[in-house]
Formats: sequence, C-alpha cells, structure tokens
Amino acid sequence: PPGATPSTLDGLVAEVVGVVRQPLTAQRLTVQSRIARGAPLPRCSPSGIRRALAALLQGLAGTVPPGSALAIRAERKPVLLRGRDGRELRRDFLMVALTHGGGLGPEDQQKILKGGDTGRFGEGYRLIREMGGFLRFAPLPQGLLETRVFLPL
Repeated sequence: PPGATPSTLDGLVAEVVGVVRQPLTAQRLTVQSRIARGAPLPRCSPSGIRRALAALLQGLAGTVPPGSALAIRAERKPVLLRGRDGRELRRDFLMVALTHGGGLGPEDQQKILKGGDTGRFGEGYRLIREMGGFLRFAPLPQGLLETRVFLPL
C-alpha cells in the first residue's frame, strides 16, 4: 500500500532514490542500483536506514561532479571488531556501497568520520552510528570513491 515501509533492501533503496530525486536531477546525477531483487533488510530500523541513505545521497548530490553516475550495491561482510576488553569479535554486517566519482578528498572524509561535518554527510554518519553501524571510504581505480555503509545483520 502507498506509504508502507518496503520489506526488502532493494525496495527501500528505490524509495529513497525516488525521495531524493530532485537534488540528484538538479546535478544530472544518475543512480543505478545493483542490489539483488528481494534482498533482506538488516536488523536496523527501516526508517533509520531510509534517513541515513537519503542524507548520504543528498550529500553526494552536493559533492560529486555534475553529470556523474552513482552505483549502489550491497553484500554481506564479516567484520573483525575489537571489544573493550581487547578481545576480537567477528560480526556480520550488511555493506551498502555507493560508488561515485571523487568529490570527497581525504580531509573531507576525515572530518566526516570524526563527526565534524555539519552537513548531510555528517547527518548520515550520525544516523549510521546510532544504528550500530559505521562508515568507511575506499578509493577505487580511475578516480572513483566508494562510500561504504556497514549496518549490523
């Protein structure tokens, strides 16, 4: 029904892209979802995921060069975490990766990861942390950058 929360990750991402269509279109950005049809949602709040992804996409719309293409993919990732007592814990996360053409230099990335960004990226980062997740940036060949969102499974 209209207004219902999507029950799959691909449905939620499609909804978010539709909601932020205006800033994406204004910058002539295209978005291609490579998320498998029927992919399950992580155990986080769907509304939290929706808000975090919308903030990141809006942040990208104001950062990447006009006319860029954004690709979104998701995969399960085992992550080795260190507990407060120093022991290592293995946890599974859902990684939602947004691949885009540059726009965020190393200083901007560090500012976001240290919680110092007051814009849309900073908002997305805070929402991801509230859900028990984390954010990483990975440089790719040809000047591309991947913004990786890790959400607990």
